[in-house]
Amino acid sequence: MKMREVKDPNLVGALSGHKEGSKAFARYRDIDEEMKRELIGFLD
Repeated sequence: MKMREVKDPNLVGALSGHKEGSKAFARYRDIDEEMKRELIGFLD
């Protein structure tokens, strides 16, 4: 399972021992082009 498949990234952070809003966890998150296209699709 890829992290981007999980709807709430805070869930992945919590399971990996990070607090909500963790700067350390945030550096591992990557918003790719496919995620941006999916978000735009929600706006249509």
